Amino acid sequence: MEIPPDTITSKGYKFLESVVKGDSNSRENLQKGIYNFPINVYGCDEKELKVLEEYTIFKTEDIKEIKDKPYAIVLQNGYTNIQADNFVKFKTDKFNEDGDFLGSDTVQFKVVGIIDGSKVDVSLDRVAPFISNEAMSTYLNEQKYSEVRVNLSNKGSYETVKEKLTNQLRNSKEIVLKDYKEELEKEKVKNRNKTAILYGFLVVISIITVINIVNVMKMSVVLRKKDISMLRSIGLDNKKVKKMIIYEGLFYGVISSISGCIIGTFTTIIIHFISKDIINTTLIWKFSLFTIILVFFSCIVICLLAALMSLKNIYNGTIVESIKSIE
Repeated sequence: MEIPPDTITSKGYKFLESVVKGDSNSRENLQKGIYNFPINVYGCDEKELKVLEEYTIFKTEDIKEIKDKPYAIVLQNGYTNIQADNFVKFKTDKFNEDGDFLGSDTVQFKVVGIIDGSKVDVSLDRVAPFISNEAMSTYLNEQKYSEVRVNLSNKGSYETVKEKLTNQLRNSKEIVLKDYKEELEKEKVKNRNKTAILYGFLVVISIITVINIVNVMKMSVVLRKKDISMLRSIGLDNKKVKKMIIYEGLFYGVISSISGCIIGTFTTIIIHFISKDIINTTLIWKFSLFTIILVFFSCIVICLLAALMSLKNIYNGTIVESIKSIE
């Protein structure tokens, strides 16, 4: 649906930018100020139009009178700022009796009403135009419904309705029955599997990281065992040695925590913007203060524990044996 140039919002423009990145023609139209939204057009009978009238905030025509006219009622979710009396354009495809494509045509509709978005659910549609069934047939050449959505009230029997629809459409080759409840369960299973894989990957990385920290601290002490033993031989007691190693572990922990949090945060921002453009335009990046604090203190604790574990290498054997063993 093409909207008037002055009705686009910053949110809508950003959305269109993400949509047209792979299409040079659409990108060129966007730069020229031609704004085409991918939409679903909803056809309504007289009863449905009457219900929509109750939810219409602004209107310039009697909703009951739009039956045979190129009039539309529009619901918008912050992507556009269309007003009543504006005109929008729909692109419709033409086919001959054999189903051969003859080309496309543009039909202009007058917006006669704006719907309260909090009252009508149109899923993830950015802009949703509602027109009469007669207008759908006359102006858009749509003689049949391409999609029918059945929403049940709290009192509705889901299993009963599903069974009746399944039996009714069992022998139909043209109609596909999609159960959104089953689709939701499938998505949940997929998300659980993805989450398990991601967390498993994180656990493996965490274990490798902890092992590396322990080895670094251990090697640091082993390589300086002779120096530490010589300090012990001239009077440095075990408490001071322990204190020195703990301070070293604390230093490593603080430095690695700060650098890791900074690098990790900027890395997630970069990955977010790359994946947002390639994979999903609706991805949202959030600054997770709790995660950063948790990682910060966890890293410090791990470094301190690694430092305490490395003390065993110093206290094994006497001072003389430690000096000789290094030589």
